[in-house]
Order: sequence, then C-alpha cells, then structure tokens
Amino acid sequence: MEVYRSFRIHASRHLPGLADEHICKNMHGHTFNITISCVGKINDKTGFVIDFYDIDHIFNNYIHSKIDHKVLNDVEGLDNPT
Repeated sequence: MEVYRSFRIHASRHLPGLADEHICKNMHGHTFNITISCVGKINDKTGFVIDFYDIDHIFNNYIHSKIDHKVLNDVEGLDNPT
C-alpha cells in the first residue's frame, strides 16, 4: 500500500552563477509543491501504513521549518539552488 501527503512551501532564491542581465540572477520567489509517499503494509493495530500526524511532524521539523519563507541561498548546502 502506498499513501501520499502533499504540502506547499514558498521560498526565494537568486542564482549567482548567471550573467548579470539574466532575470534569475536577481532575488525571486517560487511556490514548491512537495509530495511525500510512504510504502508499506497496513498495520493491523492502527489500520494505517503511517499516521499522517507522523508525516506532518517529519515534514514540519525537517523541511518546512528549514526552507519555508526562507532565502534558499542562505540554507546550508544551497548556496546556488538551481
């Protein structure tokens, strides 16, 4: 069984490696749609593959809190976020 949970975040970036006249060299924003999928057997006790509460917790702690409404260039490892 496979379950999906979708999220949306907003972030900005600039691409410093581009030519000065390229529009994306300047700061600009994006909306990102992120879908997390989980594959597994249904737990007989809970009736879930995974509890959506757990997916939300993982997303909020490891993705949302780090990049939503942030400048991606300021996130460790994303100095040139193509």
